Amino acid sequence: MEHMPEFPGGQAALLKYIATSIKYPVICVETGITGKVFISFVVNEKGEVVEAKVARSPDANLSAEALRVVNNMPQWTPGRQRDKAVRVAYTIPVNFVLQ
Repeated sequence: MEHMPEFPGGQAALLKYIATSIKYPVICVETGITGKVFISFVVNEKGEVVEAKVARSPDANLSAEALRVVNNMPQWTPGRQRDKAVRVAYTIPVNFVLQ
């Protein structure tokens, strides 16, 4: 891969977007459920996030929230290979921690 897809503003902006977009499910707060949800998705040739799915998760409610946030991500700069936009698979961890 010559150029990996990039979230607008880079890696730091991606982490900030996730942190500010997550709404901790109330049921998980009440029951003290925490953990990492791993979401796999593809950044397509247009930079759109498609085919998002849960790779691993401690709880279905956390999965649903992490998927919602990933599916609402703004458009990325697509990955490029030999000057052509290409599909690139990605997996990101979404960390749920109770304060």
